[in-house]
Amino acid sequence: MCRGKYYCAERGNRKLVENEFKVCKKCKRELPSNTDYFFKRKGELLNICKECKGHKFTNKLTHIPKDGYKFCVKCDRELPVDIKYFPPDDLCKDGLRNVCRECGKDGHFMENGYIPKKWWTKEEEEFLISVYPNYTCEELVEKFYPDKTSKQLWDKAWVLGISFKNDDAIQRANKQRSIKTSGENSYNYGKPMPEETKRKLSIAKKGKFTGEDSWWYGKKQSLEHRQKLSIYRKELGKWEGNKNPRHINPLKGELNGRWEGGIKELYYDLRDHLQEWKKSSMQECNYKCVLTGGEFDNVHHLYSFKNIMHEVFDELSLPLYQTIGEYSEEERDNIYKLLNDRHKYYGNGVCLCKSLHKLFHDTYNYFNNTPEQFKEFSNRYRNFEFDDLLDDKYKYNTILLKEVG
Repeated sequence: MCRGKYYCAERGNRKLVENEFKVCKKCKRELPSNTDYFFKRKGELLNICKECKGHKFTNKLTHIPKDGYKFCVKCDRELPVDIKYFPPDDLCKDGLRNVCRECGKDGHFMENGYIPKKWWTKEEEEFLISVYPNYTCEELVEKFYPDKTSKQLWDKAWVLGISFKNDDAIQRANKQRSIKTSGENSYNYGKPMPEETKRKLSIAKKGKFTGEDSWWYGKKQSLEHRQKLSIYRKELGKWEGNKNPRHINPLKGELNGRWEGGIKELYYDLRDHLQEWKKSSMQECNYKCVLTGGEFDNVHHLYSFKNIMHEVFDELSLPLYQTIGEYSEEERDNIYKLLNDRHKYYGNGVCLCKSLHKLFHDTYNYFNNTPEQFKEFSNRYRNFEFDDLLDDKYKYNTILLKEVG
């Protein structure tokens, strides 16, 4: 029997005594009978040592650190029990990990003045919600949160759903950002830019914010926003008097993208010869606006009149002159006849009041209009999308109330 064991007379069971020895059943070595050399199971040491089980002996019982210190399990250095040397870990008894920061993923000890991460309390979150919209992130750090960074505050505000700021705070933030990136603070200050670089930048930015790449593509600014822009520009005097682009470069004649060679007189003369088409369209609409059911001012072409007119002149192989008088009598008769035939082919128009007729063309332009566009416009009108752009008597919801009443 091993001398490392004896029977306890008081308890009537077998007990292991510290600082005694025990023989390993496998390697036959006499080793201290403690947990540095033998594993313990159900309160008793096993008969086979740790090395025979493929592990190493430990020195936990003899390797005792000083008060306020602990050993790193990797480098075995005796270090103070402090967050500066050990990262926090709630699973450990002392709340700090058993592997030091240098051996862990940090790779270094924390510097003096290190402030550990703290969780936000409910009161702190409520206070941040109340002050965040009124101050820039730099001002918040300076006044209320000296132990945090602007990025940390921005991230926390985003989580709380308060990423917006009022107009005054936005203006101050823009000024602070401008100071940081302009003048001597600019990265490119004093550095001449090569012509090749300027050319590449110009090519890269061309068309970047136009057409479908524009942020405003397919969107329409609200009436309130447009009024604010108008007041702001008037205060700046940006387009006042001779500064207006129309005075600097007036879009007249060939400079205007819609110029068609000065055919305005010809255009109106041809429209005057559509009386039969207009009467037929008005009779079909019962002499009322098809959307409001009230008085009408215009007969709207479901297919653009300009497109029909160009089709006529292309089919007759005639050039576009400024007036109808420049054509021969035979040419005029052919033009009028084919123009009326084309209108019969495309069908009648629809009666509209002036406000809705203008709103349609402002929305869908004056060219290449189709019946599908008018159908879409009608649906949008009945879904109240244009109510903020129309007077009360033209709003669809007001008309509905009158009909129900």
